[in-house]
Amino acid sequence: MSNYELIKIGSEKKNDFILSWEAAFKRELSREIYEWIFNEENIKYSLVYNGELVAGYCLYPLPCIWKGSRSIALLCNNVFVCPGHQGKQLFVKISKEALNDASRNSVAKVAYGIPNSLALPGHKKVGWGVQYPVKFIEKKAISREGSPVNEWHYGTISDDVRRAFAACSEMSSKNRIFSIIKDEKFIKWRYESKPGVNYWFGFSKKKGHVSAYCVCKFYREKKVLHVVDIDGTDEDSVRSLINDIEFLPEDFDRINLWSSTIHKMLFISEGYSVSSENDNFIAIHIDDLRPVFFESCVNLCLGDNDVY
Repeated sequence: MSNYELIKIGSEKKNDFILSWEAAFKRELSREIYEWIFNEENIKYSLVYNGELVAGYCLYPLPCIWKGSRSIALLCNNVFVCPGHQGKQLFVKISKEALNDASRNSVAKVAYGIPNSLALPGHKKVGWGVQYPVKFIEKKAISREGSPVNEWHYGTISDDVRRAFAACSEMSSKNRIFSIIKDEKFIKWRYESKPGVNYWFGFSKKKGHVSAYCVCKFYREKKVLHVVDIDGTDEDSVRSLINDIEFLPEDFDRINLWSSTIHKMLFISEGYSVSSENDNFIAIHIDDLRPVFFESCVNLCLGDNDVY
């Protein structure tokens, strides 16, 4: 194991990192997507063996509210071990070494991830706190006549709208234990610049200010409309956007979202119910690498993950 060296990936090694990612996942994506997810913001680590990159680990810093204060959270993403080096506990090794480096060098307070079932045992060995699985809530689409009552945009938004979106997100997140803040940089990167995807942006206003926002994506293959993100400072405004969703001009049979939204009970009151689908959710303190276990006041949405 001592022959494996941890390095941070800069621009000169990024192509090698991508080739290792492709070998591990047995898939190839477009260059646009690689530039989007493996950008300069994403902190990329690799284990090197005899000059070859054989494992990878990424931590993407995102603005957040952590225990009522503004902070940084690290989203664990794209963890892999290449064929030929699997079964050597390299998943645990790179995880521990990358998190130790982040603990020494990052201002982040917490890290979180949404691992698949195959990766979950390895994360447990590293010391992550495993939360209750995040279930989906959903509603069957009913043919209805009408149109949204709030303002909606498709694909991109103006600077003014983006600024209002970000202000609403920050205000909505106050006093929570954990909530990712959608600042202007996040919105541009995560929702407006993601290759091959267009999102619906909805806004409800009170007294001339955005009091709630919603982001939706139509998944054509399964005819599902995903509520990727929704938040607001006013319950009536959030409810108004929930009602709008059913009138979006897409050919969907179902609407769904993670039950970890802070507004879960509003959706339940509007006819949504818990489905059989769920995802794993893990978290860890960055300062001392102790597990985190959330109990309440957490807001987690699909937009806080969904990064290949």
